[in-house]
Amino acid sequence: MTEELYIEEFQHSFEISFLFYNFSGDYNKNRCDGKSALCEPCPDRHPSCVGAPDGQNKIPQKEWTSRYMVCYRNRTLDHKSCDVGIFHPHQRKCITTLHSGDLESYCKNSPRFVIGSSVNAAQYFNCTSQDNIYGKYIKECKYPDLFSTKTGKCENFRVVPKDSRPMPQAPCEYTQNRCNVLNENCSPCEKRHHSCVGLPDGNNPISGLNWTPYYITCLLNRTIAENKCAKGLFDPVKKSCVLDGYFDRIEIQCESNPTAVFKHPESCALFYNCSEYLQNGCKNNDSGCVPCPSRLPSCIGMLDGDNPITESIWSNAFVKCHKNRTVGKTECSYGYFDPTKKMCVDMLHPDDAAQFCKTNPYSTIRSSVSCAQYIDCSLSAPVISVCKYPDLFSPATMTCRDFRMNVAIFMNQRRLVSEYKQNLCRESNTSCTSCHDIMPSCVGLPNGYNAYPRREWSEHYIVCNKNRTLDIKTCDEGIFNPKQGRCVKGLDNGSIQEYCLVHKYIRIHNADNCAQYYDCSNKNSVYGPYLQECYLANTCPSTAGHCTSCPSRLPSCINLSDGDHPFTEGQQSSKYITCYKNRTKAVKNCQEGGLNPAVEECEYPSLFSVEHHLLNVEIDLNQRTPCDYKQYICKPYQEVCMPCPERHPSCVGLVDGYHPYPGNEWSSQFFVCEGERTMTYQNSVQPIRHQLFLTLTTVPSILTAQAISNHQQKYYKNVNIPSCLTDRRYLVTSFGIEILIQN
Repeated sequence: MTEELYIEEFQHSFEISFLFYNFSGDYNKNRCDGKSALCEPCPDRHPSCVGAPDGQNKIPQKEWTSRYMVCYRNRTLDHKSCDVGIFHPHQRKCITTLHSGDLESYCKNSPRFVIGSSVNAAQYFNCTSQDNIYGKYIKECKYPDLFSTKTGKCENFRVVPKDSRPMPQAPCEYTQNRCNVLNENCSPCEKRHHSCVGLPDGNNPISGLNWTPYYITCLLNRTIAENKCAKGLFDPVKKSCVLDGYFDRIEIQCESNPTAVFKHPESCALFYNCSEYLQNGCKNNDSGCVPCPSRLPSCIGMLDGDNPITESIWSNAFVKCHKNRTVGKTECSYGYFDPTKKMCVDMLHPDDAAQFCKTNPYSTIRSSVSCAQYIDCSLSAPVISVCKYPDLFSPATMTCRDFRMNVAIFMNQRRLVSEYKQNLCRESNTSCTSCHDIMPSCVGLPNGYNAYPRREWSEHYIVCNKNRTLDIKTCDEGIFNPKQGRCVKGLDNGSIQEYCLVHKYIRIHNADNCAQYYDCSNKNSVYGPYLQECYLANTCPSTAGHCTSCPSRLPSCINLSDGDHPFTEGQQSSKYITCYKNRTKAVKNCQEGGLNPAVEECEYPSLFSVEHHLLNVEIDLNQRTPCDYKQYICKPYQEVCMPCPERHPSCVGLVDGYHPYPGNEWSSQFFVCEGERTMTYQNSVQPIRHQLFLTLTTVPSILTAQAISNHQQKYYKNVNIPSCLTDRRYLVTSFGIEILIQN
């Protein structure tokens, strides 16, 4: 069974009753019973998926091994081993090769494993090997062998299948044959080892060493052997060793016969013309003449087309050849001539930095590995540097610049944050979170807002520009819709299919109908895919023959005021309904009697007169406070309601007139009492005059300063009335006294 089918089968068989068990350690059957000392702890046998994304994931404490686990909705479905290679904890897949950026983390967790390099088929990583000529942990197969990802060791290049790794062919493409930068006396690799790339299988002449005893043996572009004739010279035409007496070197023959034309000893179609060799030579008396080989390098033994000049590898000069003849010496219009690719380039592989810097000691050139990397030859040894993310190295200015300022689009641009070394975790920092987990990749995504990889249809999204991750954002409200490229408050029928593929057991409201919602665990619904309704049981199913219609069971509250109403309009019944904002909140039964639809309540403080059927204030003295009236009582459906006594103060026990607001004395708030009923409550008016309100139980008809003083002593012992009041006017009402203070 494939992993996808396995997950799908689990989804269909998943029971809601197990939602409280998130990982295998929650099940008693997986735990040690305490009887066996050999029992391996459950977390070691059954790793937990709590907090891990769906799919393949690393096993804690077993990173960079062949082991991994399969997760779904925080549950551990399975734990497996890679058939070949190891499990990459960030790429979340089995791999057979490794990038150097992951090397420190890999060797820290798996020091005994050997794995191939993803950028060189001849190299591999061995964590037991410390610093050497190849670099820390890096090993290289003996030329021309390659590292087999299948057997995990170096094999003959003919049995290693071609894969995505670059496969070196020439001897100088192997680090083992290059000069160490510290060895100043080392002869360049191209002078010591000669390439067969582009040459036919078998024996071939060495470029620049024609008609010498030296030659090479080639097989599939590899230099199998570098040979020397036991006797005589190697004939570049016959491609075999010939005795010295068989045919003298053409240079010697032409020196004695400068105008002679010689036939070739083996081919009637070939001949030698000495005048072609001597016309470019220096005259004996010309001391300022540059030797001919320096002006016109030889093409004998070289392939047709452009070739490097042996004496100046990695310069801007190269030679054009045609049928072993030198057509001309040319210079690159830009950059330098790559002796391996045989073309002008403006970038360099770091492995070639030593030879390049020897020919060009003060140059700076961008790296072919990454457009964010460059090589500086101005110091004693080549320095490989990396621009800060997301800048790129500009070949035009030879400096790091904003990636948007580089007009040209280069291959192998570093778009991932994890490809910049400054973003990688140091080995000494054990608390560092992996770059892959902090900053997701924008490679392959359009410019602008995009869904967060592996967190689609959530509140998270990323901002991309030219394959670079500029920012990570969170929706202020709702979730990010990948199809619309923006945050939305809800989902519609067109989006719910994709949303539920990611969130298997989530419920979310329908943006088009607040009485409906989507249930991702139930795709089949009479309303549409995943669509459910809050009160599905209120409607009659089509198969029900004796179902009472919904309006008969649940009367509507539309256009009714909040509160209780008769079940059937205009009829008295023991049943009644409670309404709130046009919605039927409940259907209730009276404990005794029924709700009379004709019963209404007078507006406070009015009372109903039985005799006159008119409002009368002298009929019933029992209902005196505002809170005796239902109209002021908090309703059960009101989520926020201040208790009635705090909103409507009572006048019971108080004399008629003005009174301070309870709990807010000596303020502008007061209320008026009459017949122990709260007639009104308000703020005092004060744009021109400041009113100081004093409540008095006895009001004299004529007020004097002495009268005020007497009332102060009787009712307001702690209040100081200024003496200036003796010169002011006093306003007398039937209920109290207001002392007016002119501003």
